[in-house]
Amino acid sequence: MICWCIVIGSIRVNRIILSRGINHPQSGLTSKKYMKIARTTSATASRDIKGLLTLGCIEQVEGTSGRNVRYVVIL
Repeated sequence: MICWCIVIGSIRVNRIILSRGINHPQSGLTSKKYMKIARTTSATASRDIKGLLTLGCIEQVEGTSGRNVRYVVIL
């Protein structure tokens, strides 16, 4: 079960990413970007991203893994 605080905390992050535009070169989401935008720790960012993946709000960009993993917001 996903905690609603993950969803509510992620609204700010998603809004900032979407405001940049879908086709913007840096419109993808990374753990570092999430940490900076949401002002959270690495552990919290990882938990939130995992929750967003589970909910289907974001998906991993094909061909990225490990430290270079990137996500895109699902509209």
